[in-house]
Amino acid sequence: MFKKALSLLLSMMLVVTSLVATVVSVSAAGDSYFVSGCEELTGYKWAETEATCGDNVMTENGDGNYEKVFTNVAVGNGYQFKVVKNDKEWIGVGDTGNDNFTFNVTKECDVTVTYNPTTNEITATGEGVVIPKELVVDHITVVGNGEDAWLNGKDWKVDAEANHMTETSEGSKVYQIKFESLDAYENYQFKFAANGSWADNWGLPEQGTAPLNEWFDLTYNGQNMIIDTDAAGYEDGYDIVLTLDLSNFNYATKQGAKGKVDIVTDAEPTTVAEPTTVEPTTVAEPTTVEPTTVAEPTTVEPATAAPAKGLTVTATSNLFPEKKVTLSADKKTVKVTYMFQSKDKDMLDFQWDMNYDANVLKPTANTTRAKSFEYPKIGSYVWNALPGVIKANGNTLSLYDTTSKEIVFASAEFEVIDPEATATTVNLDVQVLRLSKVDPATDMEIGDEEVSVADKSIVDQEVFDKYVVANNTVTDPDGSEEPTTEEPTTAPAADTTYVVAGTTNLTGYEWVGTPAAAPENVMTADGSVFTKTFSAVPAGKNYQLKVVANTGDEQKWIGLDGTDNNV
Repeated sequence: MFKKALSLLLSMMLVVTSLVATVVSVSAAGDSYFVSGCEELTGYKWAETEATCGDNVMTENGDGNYEKVFTNVAVGNGYQFKVVKNDKEWIGVGDTGNDNFTFNVTKECDVTVTYNPTTNEITATGEGVVIPKELVVDHITVVGNGEDAWLNGKDWKVDAEANHMTETSEGSKVYQIKFESLDAYENYQFKFAANGSWADNWGLPEQGTAPLNEWFDLTYNGQNMIIDTDAAGYEDGYDIVLTLDLSNFNYATKQGAKGKVDIVTDAEPTTVAEPTTVEPTTVAEPTTVEPTTVAEPTTVEPATAAPAKGLTVTATSNLFPEKKVTLSADKKTVKVTYMFQSKDKDMLDFQWDMNYDANVLKPTANTTRAKSFEYPKIGSYVWNALPGVIKANGNTLSLYDTTSKEIVFASAEFEVIDPEATATTVNLDVQVLRLSKVDPATDMEIGDEEVSVADKSIVDQEVFDKYVVANNTVTDPDGSEEPTTEEPTTAPAADTTYVVAGTTNLTGYEWVGTPAAAPENVMTADGSVFTKTFSAVPAGKNYQLKVVANTGDEQKWIGLDGTDNNV
């Protein structure tokens, strides 16, 4: 079907030796430039700094321009690159200057990349260099978070032959594919990609839900599209037909592509869509009926019969260390938080279950997606609380930032609803956790960089040791609280003692915030200001701390500018 398109490759392209994009700029003395691009051209995958770009630094050629010569470049299509200035500014082509410079090679040759820092002109020249003026499609692939029948189980595989779309008729430039017997789900993600690479792909202007059963405009090199059949009221067993229409796509303007998502059932799709009025709110109702009846014993004033110590809560996980806290007899809430930080690679996706005994604990109103999660509002994220388990999963091809700071990976605050209980466990089962790197040219993750810290609840210790720099389990209150028989209630209000808690390389303890356990880190008062000096701290990165205010049995962890973020 595509042989004709391939045979017309040269007739559909204008064979030229350069492409010029002009934006006025002023170059400062001492500026440096290097070429960053696809591995087939540069030998590296979109190097981010001069230190990692190998021999791709450009040299001044005497006329104020900079150039780099790539020798013996093989025949191929879709070579892409940008020029990087001083490791910070990425310079491309197009109206915005953000597009990759793209060229083909029809005959093996040397390719010279030239950059004019005064005008921002970029050229690529060579005996076999061809600048494409039309997009020649060999095949279109649907790429996304494939699992089971969806995308034939191919998870973000841009070269998956099983997901090649079929052209409806030769030369129509309309492509289609069908996926059968799918389950109702709120987060089917996908994009369309041409010729087995990310060089030419289509999505939405911003990641979001795609319309169902109607045509919609697509964005060239856009963001992920999401199909939410759960919210639309579809039941398990339907088919999804995806259609990409490139018949009016203009390669020069990158406009004109359209997409369509059809949901096919035994019944007419219009009748299936009707349940949106009945919605799944009827399914969600049980969460309001929940263990409110179990909570009633708290009105029987168990304070008079409380044991000397309150409930002991043990926080466990397959990925995070165990943490145990014993509450005082009058303490009726406990917060469990799992902190995570990686190095070299950021988080691509995750999935976890937090299990607890619903007869002993009940999530408080503070346990919501907004309060217990600090990831940026990008990518897909699903949070759901059911009696006995809190579930969450998310992913983004732009990656969650887990390298610049320690982040809250999972957190929940619980109310103790059984006054007679003496011990219980909260367990975080990390089922999936993958890390990767992002391609600065496309702001999308690099498939070859993916590593799995956890897969199907099994932790890869080698990957963990290489990329995980912090995994801490934190409780609030922090440590075992020895009750003082109720007498502090008659004593004057306790003074507040401030302790610096943080990483071992700074404080000598791993996030210990009680004055009894870390007396060396108690801060001293100078009027209304409290200070603590750490002497002879060696040069290093990722020192982290918080200030912990200890007032009687209560603790408050204070981060940067009063937030939850570590300093």
